Amino acid sequence: MVYLICGMVMLFIGIWYSIRPAKTPHTLHSYSSMLAMISPQSFYYAQRWFRNALLTVGLIDLILGMLVNYFQLNQYANFWLLTIVASIALMIVHTESRLKDYLMRMGQLPYRYTLKK
Repeated sequence: MVYLICGMVMLFIGIWYSIRPAKTPHTLHSYSSMLAMISPQSFYYAQRWFRNALLTVGLIDLILGMLVNYFQLNQYANFWLLTIVASIALMIVHTESRLKDYLMRMGQLPYRYTLKK
């Protein structure tokens, strides 16, 4: 049930971002991070990449939710919650790494992101 609800919410937000993409940074209606705010083009790409990640992960979660309910595996709800949190974290990491690669190619990556540890 957890996968169904979270998958539907992610899919709904992804569809909403497809219909009404954010034109300017907003705390509620856009994906915003330091890398996304560097230029208008990076903001546009961040919105697009995060929307695609939401649609993909939302669809996967929805399908997994149907499988979990079909095979009656709802008693492992805590495990399903952990995997959903991990998938959300992976969406953010995916978007940030794509933004970092894009900004590096354009020569706009901030200095503190270029340091190697």
